Amino acid sequence: MRLVFPGHDHSDIALHPGGLTLGASDECDVHLPDAGWLPHHASITLDLQRGLWLRLEQDAGVAHVNARPVRESAMLRLGDIVSLGGVQFCVMLQDESEIVRQLPPQHDAPMGDSERVAASRAVLRGVAGMFHGRTFPLAPGVMIGSAAEADIRIEGAGIASQHARVELHHERVILRAQARDNTLKVNGVSVADAVLHPGDQIVVEQHRFVVEAPGLPPRGGRGQGQRQRPITQAIPAVPASSPVAHQQEPQAASHGHFKMWWLLAAASAIALALAGILIYAPH
Repeated sequence: MRLVFPGHDHSDIALHPGGLTLGASDECDVHLPDAGWLPHHASITLDLQRGLWLRLEQDAGVAHVNARPVRESAMLRLGDIVSLGGVQFCVMLQDESEIVRQLPPQHDAPMGDSERVAASRAVLRGVAGMFHGRTFPLAPGVMIGSAAEADIRIEGAGIASQHARVELHHERVILRAQARDNTLKVNGVSVADAVLHPGDQIVVEQHRFVVEAPGLPPRGGRGQGQRQRPITQAIPAVPASSPVAHQQEPQAASHGHFKMWWLLAAASAIALALAGILIYAPH
């Protein structure tokens, strides 16, 4: 990922695991000497587990992410537009060619059990605009347009009655423009058609949607081997023929024999004591 500063004299900045700082100090990674900036105004941290985060220093005021105010911190996604004072930047892919625009051929092969489970959880979630917080299942598909029957109805001069369609095809989420001049943005890049991945952001006018598809390959993954692993833990079974099992069996048997001999010895001692009482007790 990278930060792109449109209309600003700052060059693009590649994001790597770790953090970078923004502020008026010369020590900051992004030096912004304009009036009103604190020496260390904000920071952006990329964590491979927790994602990309914007954090504001105390007394830094209000920032805006996609026109929504942020006072302390906010998680950032690809395609987000961040405004800090008079500076604006966008979170973009390192290379726009990472977005695949050549769609795979359609086929109606039946889904397997795992694919059906994944399909039931794949949704398009609104994160900005009038559809904020709403979810739209990707199976059998979501139509975006100005028509009354559209699943996501957006009215506007540049929105066709059937503008675009988002569908789930096995392990791929497909964005397909219904007309060649119907452009959209995926992760800040203008496209017509695109292969989408979990976490990708689609922008139509001022409306933003994020693809949520647990279990499908993330961007940069390759097929089944890159699926997100479920957060579960199983205790491995030990086969009866394994060396561990053979090592445990004699130990368990020795404990059993010891307990048996101890019980026999105790019973014998009790029997001898009773016999002595019966023989030598006064009559």
